[in-house]
Amino acid sequence: ILFYKIWKNILIRKVIFEHLALFKLYNISYLNLNSEPFLNHLLSNENYYYCKSFVINNSSFLNDIPNDIDKLNIKPYFISTQMDKRNVLPSSLITLKIIGSCIIYNNSIPDSVQFLSFEDFNIKFANEHFLPSNLKTISFGQLYNKPFNSRTFKKCTQLKSIYLGRDYNQVIEPNTFPNSLEELNFSEDSLFNQPLKFNYTLKYLQFKDLVHYGGNLMSIYTIPSSLETLVFGEVYEASYIGFIRSLKNLKTLKIGKIYH
Repeated sequence: ILFYKIWKNILIRKVIFEHLALFKLYNISYLNLNSEPFLNHLLSNENYYYCKSFVINNSSFLNDIPNDIDKLNIKPYFISTQMDKRNVLPSSLITLKIIGSCIIYNNSIPDSVQFLSFEDFNIKFANEHFLPSNLKTISFGQLYNKPFNSRTFKKCTQLKSIYLGRDYNQVIEPNTFPNSLEELNFSEDSLFNQPLKFNYTLKYLQFKDLVHYGGNLMSIYTIPSSLETLVFGEVYEASYIGFIRSLKNLKTLKIGKIYH
């Protein structure tokens, strides 16, 4: 009722629409902080704080972005010694994508981050507790191939989805992933050919293709019975997926092609 009364006020409604228009105009993710003149121009704009999404190439600008943004994209050739400090990134961040060369230290990524993506460049982790506690989705780039252990995701009690890139080919031991995990995705042309030892809370599993995967590695003994959705892009041997009829909770099965 209160909102309706406010909304009926033509002047207040006009102000609301003006702010929405400014937000749509300035909240754009391609603001590329790669030059000092551009930054100075941006900072001098009175509508600067409508910007909630940034793309940056230069680590020297980390301290100049607004402290209430919710999306940050760190581009290639970003090399920063600042990432080893706490509170470098805004505590309001929800989405963070890093496609640069830097070392990630504990607490350098704020706990507010829910969607995190590491891409193909030289990302190094100084310790095993760098992931934020509110993380819901994490994506590792095509070149990432470092083992996880029981401490990697220890803080991530809300993690729902993991995306692993082409080169990932490490043994995934039981209890590596948190019990909250529901979705695991292997990319197209994945080199993964390790025995599956997944959590028993998993509901969604996707292989874009099974070019390198041997049928003897996948069976009802390694696929969790909790699985509700199973997706295969391309399957090179029908025998690889003979265990499917044993998945009692399976509701959705998608298969792209079977070659033999």
